[in-house]
Amino acid sequence: DERQSQREMTPPSNWWLPMVDPPPGVPTIYLADYEYDTRLGWGSIGYVDRVRHKPTGRLYALKAVRIHDHQRCQNRVREYMALAPTLEYRSIVKCHGVQTERGYSRLLYDLMTSPLSGFQTHDMEILSHIADNILFGLQYLRKKNIVFKFLSPSNIFYDDADMAFKIGDVGAPKDLLFDLDCQPV
Repeated sequence: DERQSQREMTPPSNWWLPMVDPPPGVPTIYLADYEYDTRLGWGSIGYVDRVRHKPTGRLYALKAVRIHDHQRCQNRVREYMALAPTLEYRSIVKCHGVQTERGYSRLLYDLMTSPLSGFQTHDMEILSHIADNILFGLQYLRKKNIVFKFLSPSNIFYDDADMAFKIGDVGAPKDLLFDLDCQPV
């Protein structure tokens, strides 16, 4: 049922929650074009759902980031929304666009099979392939002046179909580094 799917993806919209408009020029997604499939995970700043694009049937990961009242947090979310769709590299999970409403900003990403934390191998060729992908991805981010603060197996994803290993949840530019509570680092 379409209304149930929309309800799963949409937290309560209350007028008193903060709103962060997407930066100009950032691709916008429309929630009505997607249906909820399942919750993939959650953390202290939001959650990630698997969603299906209704016109094509393609699956994506939809990340919802909770917006706090603090202005620095809102600035960080705005910067993250502007940054994520611009990252175009084979070792970075692709962001296709953003959507905002009171209380949450959402980012639509390619769906990967699983985080690296769920992947096991002792094959040195595969381990070398993983290391190459991660190091090239970090080099790309460094060239863009982006610091990846929380690199861990849960932020590295793989896809069974083509054995692609990619960095996700890429962080923020150096001048906007805050911890999860938006306190300066």
